[in-house]
This record gives sequence, C-alpha cells and structure tokens, in this order.
Amino acid sequence: MEEHNEVEILRGSNIKQVVDEGTTPTNFLRTLGIAFNDQGPIFDEAGATNVSGLYLIGDLVVGKKGGSIVTAFNSAVHAMKRICMHDLPCNSSRSEALSSNRISSAWHPLVGT
Repeated sequence: MEEHNEVEILRGSNIKQVVDEGTTPTNFLRTLGIAFNDQGPIFDEAGATNVSGLYLIGDLVVGKKGGSIVTAFNSAVHAMKRICMHDLPCNSSRSEALSSNRISSAWHPLVGT
C-alpha cells in the first residue's frame, strides 16, 4: 500500500527510550506518561491518550472485563480514523470517507466486506 501512495508509514517517534524489564501493562503505560484514574488509563472514544499521538487499542481499552477480537478490531478502526483525520496529512477525500464510515476494502482487506 505504501508503494501505491495509499498509506504513508511514519518511522519516527518522539519517544526517546522505553525500558521494560518485565513490568506490568499498567506500569509500562505509566512509564510512557499515560494518565490514569481509578478505572485505569485515561483515553477518549478513539483511544487517544494524554500523550500526543499515542493511542490505546485492543486489550488496553477493555480493562479487566476483557474483550474479543471484534472489540480489538473496532478499537483499532476508531484509532485509525482519528489518526488519519488529525495526525496524518491525509487528503480530504480519505478524511471524508473515514468521517462518514465509507471505508473501502482498499484500506484494509477486512473493512467493508
């Protein structure tokens, strides 16, 4: 997809170093600077955290109740919509398609089928 200019893969980050010496997921997220409340990490409906450009998806958004592959996939879709619309220099037709839920299978083989 990158070769066809359908997606741009960013290979950089403002995170300098993360050291994980067998920690828990909670401690790892705290190391990254993610804010917490009594229920766990704080994030919005798209998984965006207080750390700019850092999104939580999958098991990290369902907490102790657990989730499913469908929940994990849906959280990833919500995060990617937000990332494309706010964090990446996507063209307007892609942003419009994402905001109106008109995602074609060209974006991902499982979406839209």
